[in-house]
Amino acid sequence: MRFCVLELLLLAWLALSDIAHFGRSVGAQTTCSSRVRKPWGAMTTAEQNLYVEALGVGMQQGYHILFAELASEKASSSEFLRTCGFLYWNRRFVLAYENMLRSLDPKYACLTIPYWDYFADYARFIEGMCENGGTSLEACSSILRGLGGSQGAVRSMNINGRTISGNCVTNAPANSFCESSTITDPTRCAHCIPRSDWSTTTFPSGFGYAGLGVTLSGASGFRDVSIKIQNGTHNSIHNALSSVLATYVSPADPVFYSIHATVDLLHQIYLECQLGDNVVPTATGVSRWAFQTCTLYPDAVSPTATSNVLQQWMVDTTYPTSTTAIRAEDHPQLGQFFTPLPSKYWEYVNINQLGQFSYQYQRNDLITNMVNNGFVCPKRTTPIQASLSFGAVEATTTLDATTTETPSTARKLAESGSMETETFESEQEEREYIEQQATDLLETTLNATIKVDGTAKTAFTQAELIECQYYNDNIAEVEDYSPVFRMNYGLGPNDHTRCWQLLHMMQTGKAEIRVDNWRDIMSEHFDGSSSSESP
Repeated sequence: MRFCVLELLLLAWLALSDIAHFGRSVGAQTTCSSRVRKPWGAMTTAEQNLYVEALGVGMQQGYHILFAELASEKASSSEFLRTCGFLYWNRRFVLAYENMLRSLDPKYACLTIPYWDYFADYARFIEGMCENGGTSLEACSSILRGLGGSQGAVRSMNINGRTISGNCVTNAPANSFCESSTITDPTRCAHCIPRSDWSTTTFPSGFGYAGLGVTLSGASGFRDVSIKIQNGTHNSIHNALSSVLATYVSPADPVFYSIHATVDLLHQIYLECQLGDNVVPTATGVSRWAFQTCTLYPDAVSPTATSNVLQQWMVDTTYPTSTTAIRAEDHPQLGQFFTPLPSKYWEYVNINQLGQFSYQYQRNDLITNMVNNGFVCPKRTTPIQASLSFGAVEATTTLDATTTETPSTARKLAESGSMETETFESEQEEREYIEQQATDLLETTLNATIKVDGTAKTAFTQAELIECQYYNDNIAEVEDYSPVFRMNYGLGPNDHTRCWQLLHMMQTGKAEIRVDNWRDIMSEHFDGSSSSESP
């Protein structure tokens, strides 16, 4: 009995000290400029280093693993990954994690989670401009290298009841990782994160901009877009990364949060196009474009727009102390990050209506132009315009509308004449060049496919078929889900990656590329781009 009393007092003390700690940090946030999530490649080295440092501190203080344990709690993970709650559940979870990082120290109070722009990295991949001429995920995605890479001694470990094997990476921030909140002695922690060898994993198919256009513009409602995003690029990137990132405990790897910030960006683009930027969320009359119920599996229970987002923590039931799941808001350590956030699904329809937790995204000009031209996601019943003149829209900003930023770290470095600035500017020039190449390819392809029947819908559908067929013919055999990923995510025999499905449809006569000279179009682009002057 005495032990129980002491344990309760300890938990109460932890809760109070954590709340006080978070309160100080929230106050520091008021001095920050707009809360804008940027792609990893648009961050300076200093910004990247600060983010990696914060991840390590979050691990050392025991918060990081609690998020992974929450996401793998049975009821929570079911609502997250087996229903149409997926996108909003994800939005709240990533925001809470970002709040956690901001709370750790005043110097982290203004940071945001960088998103992994895997569409831009895929463009880098097909343009043959990855590091050292490579074609792997790691060579083409600087964020994977920046978050520690994939090399290490092979090891297995138990993370919340799941045995995970892989190369145990010890580069920061992974050297601060602890695999269980039940470990009280830091010396017993793994101090590494299991990952597959990303340096030998070819960048997967299905990440072209035409495919992105089909995913968002072809959605018939929220149910449709939720399933398309989850079963499309989301599943494909988790499948390709493998190891812990191909399991329900994937938030154990901080790469998860950058993947899911991208998922949230796609969600946001869809909502803006269907509902506009200034929609005021309400609990009644929620549009089918904003939320619909659905389940991906018969045993799942779908939330409604007025449901509380089910996020509760519990360690695996094999631990003696694990008896009852605890709501995130009631958890002595997690509560400080979740309690201030809205609790119901409908409250997350507009990220600009979240009070002090409102945030926005910096986007590249290609995505901005696709949105502004109406190609990505037409507003409700407004038809997509057939005009494909990308030059008709000038991308005057890479931030959401009405967003401004204070002088950036890059500008401050430029004024100081730092060598880091020269490297940063060179990297940005390369990013812009690749973006222009991707724009040229998309525009050329769409100008050809629009002739099929004059509609942009068919143009994008045809362009996606071309993307997948070109990948299979010229890069690598289009991949399907691995047996391990299927088992971990409970996928059935009819579940496949997007490009695998499209290739199968073409092979069985259910779809066809109706542009006779599409191979010539692709060859001309890649032969021309390889001979053109790059930065």
